[in-house]
Amino acid sequence: MRSLLPHADPVPQDELIEQYRYPAALERAYVRTNFVSSLDGGVQLDGKSGGLGNADDQRLLGLLRTLADVVLVGRVTSAAEAYGGVSAAEERLAIRAKLGLAPVPPIAVVTASCAIDPQSSLFSGDVKPIILTCEAAPVQRRALLTAAGADLAICGGERVDLPTALDALEQRGLYRVICEGGPHLAGGLATADLIDEICLTLSPMLAGGDALRMLEGPVPQLTRTLSLQGVLRSDDTGHLFLRYTR
Repeated sequence: MRSLLPHADPVPQDELIEQYRYPAALERAYVRTNFVSSLDGGVQLDGKSGGLGNADDQRLLGLLRTLADVVLVGRVTSAAEAYGGVSAAEERLAIRAKLGLAPVPPIAVVTASCAIDPQSSLFSGDVKPIILTCEAAPVQRRALLTAAGADLAICGGERVDLPTALDALEQRGLYRVICEGGPHLAGGLATADLIDEICLTLSPMLAGGDALRMLEGPVPQLTRTLSLQGVLRSDDTGHLFLRYTR
């Protein structure tokens, strides 16, 4: 065992970037998930994750987006959290330029229904969203989203096949994937053994109730051990920021 507290040094921005940079020379999509969880395993309060995090959690979320080629999210989460286009703040633009990344990462939404309002904030950014859907999605809905500027990819028949969805991202040159949920999308990725890294913010709160866990849906019992790569702590609130890789 090793004590991480009470003595720890502040982590400057440059060191954070190095800790969270994606592996070099990727030949396939590398999927990193990011969740915040209560001490009893809940990842949502009243259907949203925001109440569990803090300012440092939001800062880290921004950094993870800054280092990614694409932000992957499920339709329900994108609606519940009112997703909009990723902001192109000056500091983020400078970091991305230094790393050879495009100025802004697109949002990629996984949806079997295409039940997305083309007037929603999802279409408000400079870079329009990627819609990862399937043949079963109503043709009229698909057409409306395409007309609104979405880049639509068919990734399966009756449902979205997640390996095919990642292939679609790779075809667009998007290898550094940050998945922000929700739990059902993360459950599908875990079931298909597609998660390479988990960034988990552990909140010093209890959620209780029927809060969802990080992996939901028809997920089989998984006995997979990941490797701990980093632990950070928020001094103000006691949140822990954990990073695990396969």
